[in-house]
Amino acid sequence: MKEIKKICDVEVEWINFEFHPETPKEGLLLADRFGKDKVGQMVENLCRMGKPYGVSFADIYFMPNTRMVLEASEYAKDQGKFDIFHEKVFREHFQNLADIGKLEVVLGIAEKSGIDAGDLSKALESGAYKERIVSERTKGLKKNVGKTPYFIVEGKYFIERPCSIDDIINVLIKTGKECGQNG
Repeated sequence: MKEIKKICDVEVEWINFEFHPETPKEGLLLADRFGKDKVGQMVENLCRMGKPYGVSFADIYFMPNTRMVLEASEYAKDQGKFDIFHEKVFREHFQNLADIGKLEVVLGIAEKSGIDAGDLSKALESGAYKERIVSERTKGLKKNVGKTPYFIVEGKYFIERPCSIDDIINVLIKTGKECGQNG
């Protein structure tokens, strides 16, 4: 999205969609969920897609339960710290292989993002953001969200797993957005 924002004047709203709510609290091995061969393909695809943008991925093997980190992301939105929190969560999970399903990991990321970990911990403990996550999942399922990344443009154009930035830009142009090298 950073690259798209450089060339198109767009407003981005990130939705915290829980893809696998059935994931056990302790997480699980990706190979157990998807099969060893498919995991290898997934990692290769991530690396291929990230390379043109300077984004690297470690050899991920674990799928954490993401409910808590999604709730923490909603808290970060309310604190005006979503972008930095989101970026740090991404890096911790996909590059450092941190288990973002663990409270201490989430609180550590929050602190590095300028978020009060004590206040976040209280919000998570109280369940203040659970309903928001359930609601976003319900809305997403109604729009057939099922894979990531998934983009909804102006509520009527849906892009599932674009192959390149051009796929997204072409849809933006359909909506009348001005897209060029300078925005």
